[in-house]
Amino acid sequence: MAEKGEVVVHLVSKEGESFDVPLKIALMSELVKTMLDDEADADEAQEAPLPNVSSNILSLTIEFLKHMAVEPMTDIEKVSSLE
Repeated sequence: MAEKGEVVVHLVSKEGESFDVPLKIALMSELVKTMLDDEADADEAQEAPLPNVSSNILSLTIEFLKHMAVEPMTDIEKVSSLE
């Protein structure tokens, strides 16, 4: 749920269900980031239709992004070479 006065994005699933998500959370998704209008009024909510995403998956994704905003994942050490 967005805080009072916080800019929200309406993410719409393929079933037509709309999820209100704070802008800073929505921008964590590269897909959503590319869909939003950079020049839109900062106080105006934008809508991002996601016709290939079911309500169930979108709900779980939003829950994950909210969790990541509070508790970011730690980096995993990368293997430089397999010698």
